[in-house]
Amino acid sequence: MLDRDWTRSDASGQAPWREVESLFASKGTETNPQSFALRGVRHGLTMSAHAAPSARCTCLDVVVGAATDPRLSWMGETPTLSRDQVALAVRTQGSTCSAPEGQARRPSIFAVDIVNGDTVVVVEELPVDRPQALGAIVPLPQSGRSVFVRARGDNGHVAMYAQGPKGPSSMCRVLTRGAAPSSTPTE
Repeated sequence: MLDRDWTRSDASGQAPWREVESLFASKGTETNPQSFALRGVRHGLTMSAHAAPSARCTCLDVVVGAATDPRLSWMGETPTLSRDQVALAVRTQGSTCSAPEGQARRPSIFAVDIVNGDTVVVVEELPVDRPQALGAIVPLPQSGRSVFVRARGDNGHVAMYAQGPKGPSSMCRVLTRGAAPSSTPTE
């Protein structure tokens, strides 16, 4: 099939240019959404070495805050977060959970889910041969809702992380939007 508009000559200087509008052009008062960091799991985000946690969950310390929070440590540049995002990092240092004999605890953020307006961060136990992800950029929950951390269940086994008093199916609340952070286990 031939394209009748195709030519071998460079006609770029011959045709008049016209200005086009974008449907997604930002107004002068808006911030460009492309300048914000993407949500998700981050390998380059950790808790600072001596940071006090926002919450203590089973086998896990958790920090939730702005990207510039001094309790967070970034590899490379600190990203810019939108108003509906927060950074979250986990660690086992300082937690009261011991590792199995001859092994070290290796928590890693597996996923970030939105469930009924809550943000749920899923943590798994990682084998030695896989890279850990100790941080994530997560969406703020809806007003009055919470950020939770929970353990990943795999083949009937649930990791020790973030379990509440109601057993492996419970989660640890680390932040409620509109309230101070807490480490309230919940079902």
